[in-house]
Amino acid sequence: MTELWPALLAFLLAYLACARLALAQPVHRQAVAPGASAVRGTRVFSATLLGISLALLLVAEGGGFGALLWLLLLSTAAFCVAQTLSWKPHWLRWLVRTRAEHADANELR
Repeated sequence: MTELWPALLAFLLAYLACARLALAQPVHRQAVAPGASAVRGTRVFSATLLGISLALLLVAEGGGFGALLWLLLLSTAAFCVAQTLSWKPHWLRWLVRTRAEHADANELR
């Protein structure tokens, strides 16, 4: 059971990265939260998450199987994000910053 945790964590990181990349596109962002603003650095953060998930699997599973498992988990995560966006896009709302939240954050400064 303990050897399953790195793969599960890598999948969660890949899912989060794919969701953030999808929400960087205006069409998906408006479907999830109308009136949401773009978040700066989303693509860099997503690439970092993907790199961390790859490194985690390379350390846990080795070079050959870790890279293969990462590719499989990456495609599965992308498929799951596509299904989430088509079935229940509001489930990804916690990843999007709305204009009201942005205004509240600016008032706190």
